[in-house]
Amino acid sequence: MGAVAVMFPELDPVALETGRVAFAVMALGAVALIAASLVVARRLAGTLAPWAWGGVTFVLSQLLRAPFLAVVTGAVVGGSQPAAMSPAWIVLVTAASLSAGIFEEGSRALILATAGRRIRCTEPGVAYGLGHGATEALLIVLAPAVAAIVLVGGILDGSLTANVPAETAASLDQAATLFATQTVGISLIAIVERALAMALHVILALLVMRIVVRGGGRNAIARRLALPIAIHASVNLVAVIGAQLFGVLVAEGLVALAVANAARIYWFLPKDPASREFAET
Repeated sequence: MGAVAVMFPELDPVALETGRVAFAVMALGAVALIAASLVVARRLAGTLAPWAWGGVTFVLSQLLRAPFLAVVTGAVVGGSQPAAMSPAWIVLVTAASLSAGIFEEGSRALILATAGRRIRCTEPGVAYGLGHGATEALLIVLAPAVAAIVLVGGILDGSLTANVPAETAASLDQAATLFATQTVGISLIAIVERALAMALHVILALLVMRIVVRGGGRNAIARRLALPIAIHASVNLVAVIGAQLFGVLVAEGLVALAVANAARIYWFLPKDPASREFAET
C-alpha cells in the first residue's frame, strides 16, 4: 500500500489544542502524584528501597497477568469489542478485576516474603504501597498522556499526517477524534482516580505485609490473601460498572467510599501479627 497525506477536515484545530492542554494537565497531575509519593516514601522509610520494590511488584504483576487476560479475552469475545453491559462485557470486566486482585496481591506477598523481607512495619509498608501506586500512575496515566501530547502536536503541525501509510490512516483518524474530546475536567477526574488508587495500594500493601509477617506457611498465607484480593477486585468493579451505570463523577464517589471501607477493614483487623487477623474458614 502507498503512503497518503491524511487530512482531518471534520476536526477543529481548537478542539485538538484544547485536548493537548487537557493531556498536559493530566501529565502534570501524574508527575505531582509521583513526586509526592517519592517525597513521602523517603521521609517515612528513610530510603526509597521500599518504594522501588513497590514499583517492581506492579510491573511483575502485570507481566504475569497479561497472558491470562489475553487468553480470557480471546476465549470470550475473540477479536470483537463487546457492547458495554453485555454479558460478554461483564465477564471480561469481572475477569479483569479479579485477575488484578489475584496477580497484584499475589505479587505483593511474593515480594514481601522474599526480596522485601525488610519491609515489616508501617512506615516502609506505606512507602511500598506508594511505589506500587506511583508506578501504576506512570504507566497508565503519565506515559499515555505524554504520547497523546506528542501525537496531537504532530497532527496540528502536519508532521504526523504527511506521507502516512494508507493502512494506518483510519487508526490515526480515530486517535485524532479521541484527542479532540479530551477535556481538563476528564483529566482532573483521572488524577483524582489515581490518588484514590494510590491510597488503596497503601492500604492493601499494609494488609498483605501483615499477612506475610503472620506467616503460617504458604497455604495459610494464600487463604488470608482472599481478603485483599476481594477488596481489590471489588473496588475495580465498582469503578468500571459504576462509570457505565451512573457516570464517572458518581463512580469516583463510589470508589472513594470503597477505599474508605477498605481502610476501615484494615483498621479494625487485629494489629498484632501473632493474633488472629480474621476468622479462617
